[in-house]
Amino acid sequence: MDAAPRVTIGLPVYNGEDLMRECLASIEAQTYPHFVVNIHDNASTDRTVAIAEEFAARDARFRIHRNPVNVGSEKNFLDALDRADTEFFLWRADDDLTSPDFLERMVARLDETPGTVLAAARVESRKPSKGRVKEIRYPERWPGPRVLNIVRRMFLSHPSWIYGLWRTDALRRHYRETWEKYPVGWANDHLVLLGVILDDAVVGDNQACFIQRIGARKGQLNAPKQRRPLNELLADKEASLARFRPLCRQAVDEREWSPLERFVLNRVIDRYAYFRVRSSPWRVWKLRMRKKLAGALGRS
Repeated sequence: MDAAPRVTIGLPVYNGEDLMRECLASIEAQTYPHFVVNIHDNASTDRTVAIAEEFAARDARFRIHRNPVNVGSEKNFLDALDRADTEFFLWRADDDLTSPDFLERMVARLDETPGTVLAAARVESRKPSKGRVKEIRYPERWPGPRVLNIVRRMFLSHPSWIYGLWRTDALRRHYRETWEKYPVGWANDHLVLLGVILDDAVVGDNQACFIQRIGARKGQLNAPKQRRPLNELLADKEASLARFRPLCRQAVDEREWSPLERFVLNRVIDRYAYFRVRSSPWRVWKLRMRKKLAGALGRS
């Protein structure tokens, strides 16, 4: 008799026909077999459901849940998490891939380190429209003070770690607490990750690979870059930073630290907030100068 699944893969999707077949094939090819895939279709209007049905017909681990109307991306992601009833969980975007040993290595890392809640892999970020591939390795632990490793992971973490393998109960707690405080899509993943990084509860494996494909959909390839109005861009950055920065400080303050650790973290936490919202004082100042120049030239 097959072992009970230990991993739930939640795949929220809307109109993913371009790339979803490759994504599902990547999951199907995993060397670790004890998983289920919950495909949460958000009222797609293309062939997304037909592709999902192909996999479900030949592999009972693939299950389809259809929303009769589009409930929005955030609720679809939360529904995928809420439906999980296994020890481990991960989200998978319909345009992302992993190496065949991804699940096997991530499960092994969490099993080896009971105090951790998230396992992350090496990230390969691909931009097909520009032919770019960038590798971001998981920062291995340095010998020395714990706080230096925490700070190193804060700044070298990648947003794709949110798609790593989580202990399900821990992710539910971290994600819901974060969303209640910061119900903003921009940089929300970094705020979720910050808590587990500060808890020193992340483990990694650079032999496994998570493949992020950026702008790979047919409509995105070679599409001209859309520039947002300066007023809107500046307002968004300032508003996001105003909410994000105090929550980063709160995350540090509500944990126990030695005097040295607290000193170090208090010195770097503002820089982390600027970095993750992509809203450093220098960037905001440049946007303000561009806005003034545009006003002087009579441009919007």
